[in-house]
Amino acid sequence: MNTDMQSLANLAQVLALPVTVFALILQILSYLNPNPDRQSLAAFLRRIRPLLAMIIVAGLGFWLGTKAQPDAQGTTSPQNNPQPTLGPTVQLAQSVSPPMASGTPCAASGTAMPAIEATMESYRVGYRATVESASKELTTATPSAKLYLERGKAFYYLNQHDDAIADFSRVTKLPASSTELVDAYLTRGLIYQDSKQNWALAIDNYTAAFQITDTIDGWYYVKRAECYVQLSQNELALKDLDIAVQRSAQTSYILANAADTYLTAKAYDQAITTYGAVITLDPLRSFNYQRRAEAYLQKKDYDNAIKDLTEAIQLEPEDDNVYLMRARVRVAAGDNAGAMTDYQKVIELNKFNKSTAETELQALLKVTPLPNEGPG
Repeated sequence: MNTDMQSLANLAQVLALPVTVFALILQILSYLNPNPDRQSLAAFLRRIRPLLAMIIVAGLGFWLGTKAQPDAQGTTSPQNNPQPTLGPTVQLAQSVSPPMASGTPCAASGTAMPAIEATMESYRVGYRATVESASKELTTATPSAKLYLERGKAFYYLNQHDDAIADFSRVTKLPASSTELVDAYLTRGLIYQDSKQNWALAIDNYTAAFQITDTIDGWYYVKRAECYVQLSQNELALKDLDIAVQRSAQTSYILANAADTYLTAKAYDQAITTYGAVITLDPLRSFNYQRRAEAYLQKKDYDNAIKDLTEAIQLEPEDDNVYLMRARVRVAAGDNAGAMTDYQKVIELNKFNKSTAETELQALLKVTPLPNEGPG
């Protein structure tokens, strides 16, 4: 029997670990090069990731003969388990920072983290090699936009943003192809937006890229729209979002981010419509219904908000956040009895929102007794 358990452990580790790493890589690739089929598969792998984590826990437990500790065991050493590294040339497609839609699971469970960290470290090794190779060439050859662009993007992925900005600036001052200029402007725009929070400079860079070519992915129009919203220039933001939705009608993560930005800009009807498109592409993701429910709530359309939250609960019946949100919507709609039921469910689940639910339920009980309680 012990031999069978060890064999099961071997099988669990062989199957679960590579699939978890593959899920991460596929998710990143789907962001870098949007593809509806790849996006759907990535979404499926994200949904089964908790099961993979359980397999890893069980496998480690059987293998070590003790109860597994996900955060202390299973570390994968890059030296002992070599990972493929990137070559010295950073491809154009990698100029896009992998965007995570609000609420997208961006971290796997603790058991998968060592493998993910090993994979990410392999990427960092590749980027450092790119910096070293390009720097050496720049000291021995005539400076070129191509070399500065390669090194700049490597700096970007290593989070050395000031160095990246300096190299991208050099690209714009040297003879460069339109592709190289667009790449430099877009990536520098991402840095100014996401790292520096300099909305105006980010807009300037995105705009410079858009002026070079009219074929840029809708994701960057969402990014510029986010900057416009930060500057309270909502009309310009809405124009960019309309372009993004039109260009990315089959790419759920771009539509989701566009819908979030519509919501932030208080364009609730557009947000509802766009969340609907996201749900059509990815109908099994609870968070999409939650976000549309938020848009309905802003319009005081409580019935549709409750319908979406109920759908979200059917997809994620253990998510206490959704029960808490539905409880609050029901209070706003005057359904105190339904709200009490939801608050009690949050308390029963005994997760992060238990204390909040207890406090809000007690406040509600002061004005509305429990259904089975009389006046005294």
